[in-house]
Amino acid sequence: MPKVLLEIGLEEVPARFVDQCLSDIKTALIKQLQGARLTTDTTQVDALGTYRRFAFVIHDILNEQVDIDETLDGPPLSIAKSDAGEWLAPAIGFAKKCGVSLDELNETTNSKGQAIVCANKFQQGQSAVSLLPTVFTSAVLAMKLPIAMVWGNNVGPFIRPIKWVCAMMDHQVIDWEFFGVSASNTSLGHRFLSASTDASSGEVLSIAHPDDYIDTLRKANVVVDVQERKSLIRQKLSEKVSDIDEGLLNEVTHLVEWPTALSIPFSNDFLALPKEVLTQCLKKHQKAFMVTVMGELKNECVVIADSVTPDNQHQIIEGNQRVMLARLNDVQFFWDEDLKNHGFANWNEKLNGIVFQEGLGTIADKVERVSHIAHTIMDQLDIDKDMRDIVDRAAHRAKADLVSQMVNELPSLQGVMGAYYAMIFKEEPDVIVAIRDHYRPRFEGDDFPETIPGVIIAISDRLDTMVACFENNAIPTGSRDPWGIRRSMIAIMRMIIHFKL
Repeated sequence: MPKVLLEIGLEEVPARFVDQCLSDIKTALIKQLQGARLTTDTTQVDALGTYRRFAFVIHDILNEQVDIDETLDGPPLSIAKSDAGEWLAPAIGFAKKCGVSLDELNETTNSKGQAIVCANKFQQGQSAVSLLPTVFTSAVLAMKLPIAMVWGNNVGPFIRPIKWVCAMMDHQVIDWEFFGVSASNTSLGHRFLSASTDASSGEVLSIAHPDDYIDTLRKANVVVDVQERKSLIRQKLSEKVSDIDEGLLNEVTHLVEWPTALSIPFSNDFLALPKEVLTQCLKKHQKAFMVTVMGELKNECVVIADSVTPDNQHQIIEGNQRVMLARLNDVQFFWDEDLKNHGFANWNEKLNGIVFQEGLGTIADKVERVSHIAHTIMDQLDIDKDMRDIVDRAAHRAKADLVSQMVNELPSLQGVMGAYYAMIFKEEPDVIVAIRDHYRPRFEGDDFPETIPGVIIAISDRLDTMVACFENNAIPTGSRDPWGIRRSMIAIMRMIIHFKL
């Protein structure tokens, strides 16, 4: 059975959008192929691609549609034909629906013995080559546009300008044009690592058959198979990184076409910073993975780079080191400045200047509400005074780190930094743990808070946010839940069940 290749070459697409774009087009291709009656029991679509190409290999479709030759039952003859033998409105409508003329209508008897109107419909199957252009256009335009661009003489919109299109069925080029770019049997290799007629397009590659596509691109320094590229990166990382961040791995997979792992050392002095600070700083700014030895961080990280050659590798490492040093100096400064605070009082005062939600006061107001809810929960659970004091103290400190310089730089560390600061400000261990844990669980499969005070604050915080969202009509819909209300409710239920509250 025929194989089909569709590749759309683009200007660079942000890595965070690639997976969804490929998934949208793949789903639409399957739907359109089914609608065009070209699928078989073994038809499948492989989604491939990088940040500068969306590609799909379609396996086992029909060469042409099966002819349609069927008899369609229509309305009863009693209401479709007058006594004078003239066709009435029901028959006219039936003929129009079937795409036949009134002269082509016939009379027959259905399974119930009732006289009815019928029509014989014959439709000759069309070739796949003639149908695929429409399939491609409908499928690609069905892709949701997370961002949209218009280029040239008002061409578009699409996620990025189209640079080339390769569309083939077996050895035959499909006659298709997309946003003014005509399909051919050519693709482009890596823009810098393959021989190019200019400085940045990449080698022009002739694709003989869809079966040759992946290997042809690999020879031109492009690993176009997403899973193969991710596996290569994972293998390179596993030599030095013991706990691979899957989210970051997925992101860097779509930042490169020919991945190379580079080790970047930095000053041992920065290891005095909390490990979460180092990890998140280098993840955010360098897309880097921290190197660990026996579970301890080492003054080294690994970046996944593209366009690396023996000649430029040293320059790339030095460039990363310069940027990394600046970023690490920044977080070292933020850490030192935050520690000068000597306690949570100043930060809590600043919470009065941060609006939580319109009409619902500041973060400081939220802190008081969370504390009140926590006391209500403790009343229901009959919590003793010592634990009440821990919960109250933690509740009044849990949001203070939101105005710290470190959390302003690395928002993902809220709660985590609060615990570090609480430790340095000599809070009780139970208060420290409750501050750290009150955002848990952050996602499905995440750890629960370790202690009951942490659980009580975690539930209270979520309840306050949920009620506030409903009060402000920020109610989740089928497709939107920006405040994570559903996730919060699930987390509350899981904690109640897990801790048998």
